[in-house]
Amino acid sequence: MEKENNKRKIGILISAIIIVILLLIGFTYTYLSSHNKTDRTVQAGTLLIEYSDEGMETVNLSNIQPIYDKDMMEKASKIPFKVINKGTSLAYVEIDLTDITISDALKSADFKWTLYSGDEKISEGNFVNAGEKVPITKNQEITSSKNYELYIWISETGLDQSYMMEKTFSAKITINGHQNPVLLSEAIKDNNSPIDTKEPDFNKIAKTDEGLIEGEDTDGKTYYFRGAVEDNYVKIDGLKWHETELNIQQPGEDMLFRIVRINGDGTIRIISDGPVANGQIYNGDGKPEYVGYTYNNGKKCTSDNVCDGTEGISSDIKKALDKWYNKYMIKYDSLIAVSKYCNDTTTTTATNNDIYYGAYNRLNRNDGHVPEPTFICPNTDKDYGGEYKLKVGLLSADEAAFAGVDRKTTSESYILKIVHSDKYYYIYWTGSPSLFDYFDQEIMAFYNNLGNPRDISDDGEAVAVINLKADILYESGSGTKNNP
Repeated sequence: MEKENNKRKIGILISAIIIVILLLIGFTYTYLSSHNKTDRTVQAGTLLIEYSDEGMETVNLSNIQPIYDKDMMEKASKIPFKVINKGTSLAYVEIDLTDITISDALKSADFKWTLYSGDEKISEGNFVNAGEKVPITKNQEITSSKNYELYIWISETGLDQSYMMEKTFSAKITINGHQNPVLLSEAIKDNNSPIDTKEPDFNKIAKTDEGLIEGEDTDGKTYYFRGAVEDNYVKIDGLKWHETELNIQQPGEDMLFRIVRINGDGTIRIISDGPVANGQIYNGDGKPEYVGYTYNNGKKCTSDNVCDGTEGISSDIKKALDKWYNKYMIKYDSLIAVSKYCNDTTTTTATNNDIYYGAYNRLNRNDGHVPEPTFICPNTDKDYGGEYKLKVGLLSADEAAFAGVDRKTTSESYILKIVHSDKYYYIYWTGSPSLFDYFDQEIMAFYNNLGNPRDISDDGEAVAVINLKADILYESGSGTKNNP
């Protein structure tokens, strides 16, 4: 990019209109708007928004000049406003940019926004996926009043950004008030509305974003992401990648997760965006029970008698995940729910004494059978495997099928892909055994690509699956990798 003193001189034209709709559950609203320039107030029910003469009612930006992020507070377009609660009850406020008009060139990670309240950064993001609405923040508690400043700017990269500088952007700031905070699960469903209730074709790989789909598990309705979804990233504040021999991310980088589904009990299943352990993570060949997450259990892990993981002998993969959790996740334990994990060890036996496990029969038969994944873990009559209630575990092969992978190919465009820094795609163990080869005494289990079960004595990698509690609140972010 040419040096700053050689750039075209451009101006920032910002004129003012904010049209704000405030909805407070349980009240009948009258919308009042003052046209007096010295009385910049919009009122609805017991909430109102107030902004100074330097503020903007409508955000209109054109000929925007790139600035360095460090200069954002001094040079970015600034929209200050105050939200006032004149009622006697606490209000939970969500702030969005709506009615957005944006040039395609500005749908970029370099076109950014940040919301502050005083010296506190509330949230930040960009407009790379800007549509009709950009969520700014939710669950802002307003007891009496709170001041905000919204900053919008093009981030200087040192590259040629002249194609962005002559473009335009406009939006309205919309504020909605609620008597109750917004749960993360509800924000996910709202952000992916309408939710598809039609069962997809499990015989085909999901190569596009098929959105959020309604299904059924043992606790009720579940909602799962399928296909090339890019807005299901979650970050737990403070959690970083640790030093491992895996060399996936640099130690100290934010550790991201991807939302797999909202479980029937309202908890949210997420999967680490990278392996947390590797090696020979099952117990090796020789005995069918070695496919068990635990084996030689004192009791059978059925839906009526769910195991907590303390019975029997733990597999190597369970030991590895428990070690990771106890070292790195224990400080976040209050956020994590005890949830169900399926290690389906129901079987059928062939005439040659080969043993086929339940996931193989549902997902990987080669007789023209259409895959039939399920979120309901079948009852097993074995003293290994079954349904566990744990803090951390493995994805099932059925969940991989729901997410969009098929039995023949590895999808590079579905939500469970994990990209190494060298740009190749990881495959990793699921918790679902495939078959026991009686002649060779080999046990096979599913990787996440489903079409190529692996010998469990092979080295492999494990990603962590945890479940956020149902009462976790949504605060900010659009769910993209850059704004989780």
